[in-house]
Order: sequence, then C-alpha cells, then structure tokens
Amino acid sequence: MRILFLFCLAMFFFSCSSVPSPKEELIEKQNQAVEFANYGNDYFNQGLYDQALEFFKLSLAYNGIVYNEMGVAQAYNAIGKVYMAQADYESTLTSFQNAYNLAERIDHKQLKLRSLNNIGELYLRLKDFNKALEYFESALKNEVVVTTKEDVAVVYHNLGIVYKRLGDSTKALSYFQKALSINLQKKLAMEIASNYYMLASIYSEKGDFIKAIDMAEQALKYDKKVENSLGIAKDYQALGIIAQKNGQGVDAYYYLKIAHFIYLNLEVVYPNFKTTSDLKALLELILPLAEEFGTSDDYSYYKRLLASIENNSVNENKGKE
Repeated sequence: MRILFLFCLAMFFFSCSSVPSPKEELIEKQNQAVEFANYGNDYFNQGLYDQALEFFKLSLAYNGIVYNEMGVAQAYNAIGKVYMAQADYESTLTSFQNAYNLAERIDHKQLKLRSLNNIGELYLRLKDFNKALEYFESALKNEVVVTTKEDVAVVYHNLGIVYKRLGDSTKALSYFQKALSINLQKKLAMEIASNYYMLASIYSEKGDFIKAIDMAEQALKYDKKVENSLGIAKDYQALGIIAQKNGQGVDAYYYLKIAHFIYLNLEVVYPNFKTTSDLKALLELILPLAEEFGTSDDYSYYKRLLASIENNSVNENKGKE
C-alpha cells in the first residue's frame, strides 16, 4: 500500500513538472509571436508582401491569445506597413489606427509615437502633406525618454520630407540634420544613409553640387556598409543626376549605368521585388546620355528596355479597363 502511495505521489509531481505554468506558457506564446514577426520582417525586406502579411498576422494571433497589448499594437503597425506597400490604403489606415488606439489605452508613448508616425507616412504617401504634418507633429508630443530617440529621428526625417515637398528647404534641411545627428550617435547605418540621401537632394536643388555630391557619397558609403541594395542603386542614381546638373555628363552616364545594373539584378535575386517605376525613371534619364556618351548599341539597348516597360504599362492599364 505504501509503495502504491509513493508511486502515485511520484507520478503526481512528475505530471505537474511536465505541464508548463501559466507564466511559462505566456512567455512561450510571446516568444513565438516575436519569431513570427522576425520572419515577417525578413519577407517584407525582400518585397514578399503576401508572405510577410501571413507571418505578421500569426504574430498578431499569438499576441492576441494571451492579450499582450504591446505585441498586438506592434503587429498592427507591421500589418499596416504591408498594406501600405501593397497600396491597400484603407486597410493601412485601419491597422495603424488599431495600433494607436491600443498604445493610447496602455499609455505607451513609444508605441503612440510610432503609430502616429505611421499614419503620417500614409498621408505622405497619399500626398496629403498638411495631414501628414499634423500627425508627425502629434507624434513628437510623445518624445519623452532617451530610448525613443531612434523613433524621434524617423519623425524628424519624415518632417524633412514634408517640408521639402511643401517647398520649405530651410526647415527640411534643419529636420534632416536633426535626424542625422541622432542616427550618427546611435550608429544606425541605414537611417544615416537615408538622411544623407535627402540632404544630397536638398543641396542639389539649391545648386550646391559639391555639397550634394559629398552627401550622396556619404549615403552610398553607409548603404554599402549594410548591403542595402535598393539604397545603393538610388545613391548611384542620385550621383548621376547631380553630376548631370553639374555638367559632368560622362560621370553622370557612368553612375546611372551602375544604378541600372543594380536594379536589374535586384529582380534576379528577389523576383517579387518590383522596380519597374524606378527603372522607367532611370531609363528616361540615361537615354539622352547614352546617345551622347555611349555607343549606338548602348542607346538601342536602353531604348528597347524603356519601350518594353511603356508597352507593358499600357497593356496593364487596358486589362484593368
């Protein structure tokens, strides 16, 4: 009888130790949610938006079943980014607003800042610059702790874009420099590259081509450091545009040819990563330079590529009618 009792007691303790505690289960679900979010980010960065959306929704679900409000808000923001990339702007706004409502309820200032910034980015995409400005300025009201400085830099950068689009280069320059100062301090290479890229654009518009080239070269340096292929292509394109403005046609042609080469290979490595609009804009720039500084074969090649893109665009529009 005593042996049977001890056996049952041992089985009781064994069975208890094998069942995860509620706290352990909570941590397990949250860790799984983070893992799904990381997968989503990887797919998003490759332009694989359907796959990214699937994993972000799984992250939302795993945060949802333990009602981790911070995780749910983060997932809504990630989902909104995918919808925005897919040009589903109604779903974008709903997702970002869901994120903001949760962040406001738990009074999480960093999440409120991110969510308001995301809504501002949506209006920036929609070219409603005054509305974008309203949300970016609201986001800055949540700047309270040092840990959110990286997020503040993103808002500064976006404010720079808005003021640039509104034609106020002085304010734009100020905000890009503020963003750059934070990102240099935090050593955030990709963000530093974005800041330098926009500064190059401002100086190019001002006609200060020496400063513009320096800024574009800095952008290129930091994009190469993190192997940001799309950023590298855009940096070479910017260098080409600035060189052409500065009367350096041969250099401009050289830079634009490199940008074109990178765009083509991006679609080889990431077949779902569409660069059609970027390629079209680039080919329109490179064609007159190819005619002046390249061979006849070069000119014919770029002309065929541009014609092909334009024909495909016409056919796609016909298919939608």
